[in-house]
Amino acid sequence: MTTRYLLDKSAAYRAHLPAVRHRLEPLMERGLLARCGITDLEFGVSARSREDHRTLGTYRRDALEYVNTPDTVWVRAWEIQEALTDKGFHRSVKIPDLIIAAVAEHHGIPVMHYDQDFERIAAITRQPVEWVVAPGTA
Repeated sequence: MTTRYLLDKSAAYRAHLPAVRHRLEPLMERGLLARCGITDLEFGVSARSREDHRTLGTYRRDALEYVNTPDTVWVRAWEIQEALTDKGFHRSVKIPDLIIAAVAEHHGIPVMHYDQDFERIAAITRQPVEWVVAPGTA
């Protein structure tokens, strides 16, 4: 079985680095990277103009498979946030990361990331997450 990943912006934004590019390119070529609504919005923030925003949108639609965000994801994100309160991380884990993790968990796919938030979430959910490259190397 080949693993498909939900690509977080923390990994994608580092694609200009050789080690990250080396990791992501084969996955992209095989159609194994996915996106969801919240990741699309996160990428849109980086646009410098309307034209750039459209270009980013077209690229993401063409390059990454879309996985939906069902209503149950919002409930699950709340549950994860609540569980994070026990460890005092509920204020430090970003809300989009909670949603991305819940989407990935719903679809049974790991998050490809470069963000400690996903490790904190996975410590609660036990869902698979993967650093795009080792932490501290990008």
